[in-house]
Parts: sequence; C-alpha cells; structure tokens
Amino acid sequence: MDPWALQDKPVAAESPAKDPVGDGSKVDFQAMSPYRRSLLRIKVPVAVTLAAQKMSVRKIVEIVPGTILQFDKSCEEPLDLEAGSQRIAQGECVKLGDKFALRITAMTLPAERFGPIRT
Repeated sequence: MDPWALQDKPVAAESPAKDPVGDGSKVDFQAMSPYRRSLLRIKVPVAVTLAAQKMSVRKIVEIVPGTILQFDKSCEEPLDLEAGSQRIAQGECVKLGDKFALRITAMTLPAERFGPIRT
C-alpha cells in the first residue's frame, strides 16, 4: 500500500487503523488533530538517486547530446530514495511494463542530531 496515497482518502471511523509505513506501527488518522492531518497533505520533492559525482563547470558546459557520463557506482548497488533531500529508503530498480520503478528493500532512519542544552 502506498503510504502517501492515504493522505487524500477519508478514513471511516469504524475502519481499523492503517499501517502506512509497513513496520507494524498503526496510525489512527481519525484520532489525529486536524492540524496533524493537514501536515500529511504537504508535498515534498521525492527523488531516486542513481549515482552522483562532482564535476568542474568546464566539464559540465562541454556536455552535449550523446555524451556518456561514467559513474563509479556498480549496477548491483542499491539506489537511494530521498524526500526533501533526506535519504529515507534504499531499493532496487525494477521494470513494470514499459516504466521503471523502485522496490524498497530497506528504510533508513534519520540521523540523530544532538545539540547543547543552554541553561
């Protein structure tokens, strides 16, 4: 089930809690405050990163149709799924008909950030 698809569908009061993340945790959307439910409608950019590298501006302006860019990443390595520039999952590329898709193989926990407490 697509967890992002739940945001626009109304949840009946008698329906059981949903499991949008797939990790066994249950979310009762009806019990959420209207403000928290409205946060689920925020759209963030989602991107799948095949590979990345830094290039000089000189090399970038030399790119023309037909240019082949080679990356150090192997075809067997997992792809990263990013939401709002934060990695949230890893997966593998699959083909669905004539389209490409990402099969999620692992969820990534966000990095914990610790800061000093000022008193």
